[in-house]
Amino acid sequence: MTGKKEISLPLSASLIAVFTVANGLICAPFSGGGLWGFICALALGAIILPLILKVSKKAHFDRGGFPGKAVLVILALLSFLPAVSAFEYCEFVYKAVLPHSDMWLIVAFFTACVLYLSLSRDLVICKFAFLSALFIAAAVCLLFLMSAKTFDLENLSAAFDTSRFSFVEAGEYAVTLVLPAAVAVLYLRLTAKEIRVSAAMWGAAAGAVFSIIVVFDSVLSFSLPFAAKLDYPYIDDISTVTVGSLFTRMDALAYFIFFAAYVLKCAVCVKTSARLISRSCQL
Repeated sequence: MTGKKEISLPLSASLIAVFTVANGLICAPFSGGGLWGFICALALGAIILPLILKVSKKAHFDRGGFPGKAVLVILALLSFLPAVSAFEYCEFVYKAVLPHSDMWLIVAFFTACVLYLSLSRDLVICKFAFLSALFIAAAVCLLFLMSAKTFDLENLSAAFDTSRFSFVEAGEYAVTLVLPAAVAVLYLRLTAKEIRVSAAMWGAAAGAVFSIIVVFDSVLSFSLPFAAKLDYPYIDDISTVTVGSLFTRMDALAYFIFFAAYVLKCAVCVKTSARLISRSCQL
């Protein structure tokens, strides 16, 4: 495939990391059973995503005939599905941020942002991912430290009760958090001249760390069973964080974390799907 770009390891790893954060963390944890399934799913992602990249390097996207076109169309549809689910961000904004606004205005604004980014050059998307990753890393760590005064360590020990481990919950986390990130790997495979397997490894690991910090923040503050009952546990947790009488709405940082992550996720899904459809039409 011609027209591929030189994309550095930090840029490609950042894209995978931010993409992973957008895969369901807006409402995680999903279950009050335990955190072992969550940790196992993230660890699995750090193994599976590099393997997917390694396997995709051997794949040929220029095989003609019906089989080749069918594979590309199927991949295009699978790549587009996470973009549809990412519109849960609009529901979040409507319920938690702007409850008295019109839903269609939120959807229109979010769609416009997604289309603008998806129509941008690949290097612009990757640089946006890199800057977003830096901001997310700083924001989640800062908010975690600021929330520490409300932490109860007994909540964490109870959440890691081995008797509560469930393969069903682990599978739910894996499907929601890990599998959609394969689209980011596919996007890089179609875009970059050469992507190291280590980029997927570091990206998945960074995304896992971000995810763990976000979920642990809620669990340490609320306990796992209670956090799992909340629609948006992380936002509810961060909304209680204040710094004196001056900084009282620190949840604005969390709003931007999700905005950047979900816009990037949707844009990458749309661009990957469109690129695969275009490629199938050329065969």
